[in-house]
Amino acid sequence: MLRRNLLWVLTSLLILAPGAFAEPPTIETVGKLKETGIRHVTVTEAQSLVAAHPEIVVLDVRTGREFNGGHLEGAVNMNYFSLNIGKNVDQLDKDKTYLLYCRSGNRSGKAAPALKKAGIESVIHMDGGTKAWSQAGLPLVKDED
Repeated sequence: MLRRNLLWVLTSLLILAPGAFAEPPTIETVGKLKETGIRHVTVTEAQSLVAAHPEIVVLDVRTGREFNGGHLEGAVNMNYFSLNIGKNVDQLDKDKTYLLYCRSGNRSGKAAPALKKAGIESVIHMDGGTKAWSQAGLPLVKDED
């Protein structure tokens, strides 16, 4: 009886949690690679990717006020509106991977090609921005004043 119950529990775990034993996502395989060379990911793919690869630089291109109101943990703020794309992007480390996001995906969608143009090979865009992130029930970090 104990053996049958144990077998049932193990089988249930394998059926109910197929992703529990999966390898962590890789930068090269997650999301969709567009013809621009920019990889597009969902918010859940972004969360998994950043958790598995802490070396990814998470770049928030919203205003400082928006950023302080709630951002992805560990994100760096680079305001799209006051951003001198050429100057500031040229200062970024071209050997790093960057995950860009904004509120809805519009500003980050425009900033991502600038990173590619500046010679950054690994650019990831989080589709839907913080709106989709929050709708998925994922946490945002608020800065202390």
